[in-house]
Amino acid sequence: MSDEGTNLSAPEFNFKEHLAPELADHSSMQDIKDINGLAKSYISGQELVGQQRLPLPPADADSETMGKFYDSIGRPSGSEADGYGYVFSESGELPEGVVKDEKMENYFRESMHRNGLTQKQAEGLYQDQINYMGERVKSNKEQQEALEKDWDKTLRQDMGLAYTEQMEAAKVAIETYGTDELRTYFNESRIGNHPEMIRFLVSVGKAV
Repeated sequence: MSDEGTNLSAPEFNFKEHLAPELADHSSMQDIKDINGLAKSYISGQELVGQQRLPLPPADADSETMGKFYDSIGRPSGSEADGYGYVFSESGELPEGVVKDEKMENYFRESMHRNGLTQKQAEGLYQDQINYMGERVKSNKEQQEALEKDWDKTLRQDMGLAYTEQMEAAKVAIETYGTDELRTYFNESRIGNHPEMIRFLVSVGKAV
């Protein structure tokens, strides 16, 4: 007699059938489908033995509970007088155009400490902030330079061949009536290069 085409495969082994009901039905067993999954779960558990595991505080934990948790994960101890225990490395000079703001730094030190940042986390944010400020200063400078080129282009088109003469008239107005404070303001704010300001100064300079 031929048994060709007959399926004689053994039934799938269900390891949970051999466990006590309280074990087989435990919530931690629900995602384990076979004996290999059980072995992986056991190995992972063994690897965690001896490692420090801190329970997360509940979402509605009060400030005292959160403070203890932050301290347990490595928040520095300190106060405003010592920068809340954070030590930020000064890797070379600050980016061009960036000026250290002690008041702002103290504000962020307090905020970092209040929100539980470790030394490593706070240092990372501090350096990121410095780098961001440097990029912003560089970007603003490039934008201002491009804008002033457009202003100068506009003036040259409007004044034509009289450009040099009229710019000299604007210079005379500043030298005659401008104080040191006004010149400093014009240079720092860059408003002295605005076409409307130049036109006004040209009018004043021609009347001198």
